[in-house]
Amino acid sequence: MNSIKSNLNEQKKYSFIYATINLVNNKGYVGSHMTNNIEDGYLGSGVILKRVIKKHGRENFKREILEFCLPCKYYTYSKEEYWIKYLGTMNPVGYNFTEKAGGGNLGDIVNNKISLITIGDKNPFYGKRHSKVSREKMIKSRTGRRNTKNTLEKMSKSARNREKVTCPYCNLIGNINMMKFYHFENCVENPKNNKEEILKQRKRKQLICPHCGKVGGEGSMQQWHFDNCKYKNYERYK
Repeated sequence: MNSIKSNLNEQKKYSFIYATINLVNNKGYVGSHMTNNIEDGYLGSGVILKRVIKKHGRENFKREILEFCLPCKYYTYSKEEYWIKYLGTMNPVGYNFTEKAGGGNLGDIVNNKISLITIGDKNPFYGKRHSKVSREKMIKSRTGRRNTKNTLEKMSKSARNREKVTCPYCNLIGNINMMKFYHFENCVENPKNNKEEILKQRKRKQLICPHCGKVGGEGSMQQWHFDNCKYKNYERYK
């Protein structure tokens, strides 16, 4: 009960279930929205919906409020799922990707399929590098950012709970998210791969921070060290 009360207090002034209608073909999308401005023009954040809005233009879509409800995600999600089923807006008849409110989870099977078609040379960015201008823009946008203590704790907890896997070629053990990029079919020990070519592609420019002596890749070093180094003003590191 306390969690529900605190959730109510944190939410916006208006909470409602809406349907976004495509005026070209009358297909619809159901979602829930919380806002302080009921005329904010929000149409939805569904993956399929965003694509068709880009295709047909925002002027060909209208949003209709189906019902107002308590500003609590537990309540609005149940109402959203009810309206998705009631109006039958699941793809391909409509634009809802799943019957589960809040966008749902694609599931391990779908996620694995996506991973398989974007790994290694199947990835459109495979073998390419960001231009110097792009790298400078990314570094500039991240410079000075600091995660909150709460965010760091969540990241740490998430890392501890990640699934561990073993590469069949080099027997290295690590979390599945990193291993799938640098091991398995992309492992340098895989006899099907050109070891020298892979190592050449992975080689990064190394920088040394003059304040703490840390060595690392150019991107992360520019973000967290040099002028942003936490030891910049420490006399013992000079």
